[in-house]
Amino acid sequence: LGQQFKNRPGCFAEARQRLAKEIVQWGHVDDMEGYFHQLASADLVVSTAVHEFFGISVIEAVRAGCVPVLPNRLAYPELFEPRFLYEDGCLCEHLVKVLQNGVRLSKAESVSMTEQFDWETIGDDYRGWLNG
Repeated sequence: LGQQFKNRPGCFAEARQRLAKEIVQWGHVDDMEGYFHQLASADLVVSTAVHEFFGISVIEAVRAGCVPVLPNRLAYPELFEPRFLYEDGCLCEHLVKVLQNGVRLSKAESVSMTEQFDWETIGDDYRGWLNG
């Protein structure tokens, strides 16, 4: 779900072929309602990002209830507990562990993990900053 890049690992093409019957959405969704509907129906959000400034799509997915599976680099260690992070080269092992343990997020946990970014939490600060 999301933007497609020109350069991507070959395993993505293999996964798309092997998991064709399991994949509900591949790539970009044109409208926000459809995008959030897809997030709400998903169980996991997986990032393999090498370069990312913040990861708003991950925050959106976690807020929708997806369990994060994230590299132990970039901003992710500052934002998420170690149980959601994998070391470089260990995505498959971590993903298997997550799936075997049946990890789920409660609504309260997904909100708690993301509330620091919620407009209700930060909106007044932003309005004050923008109004000078």
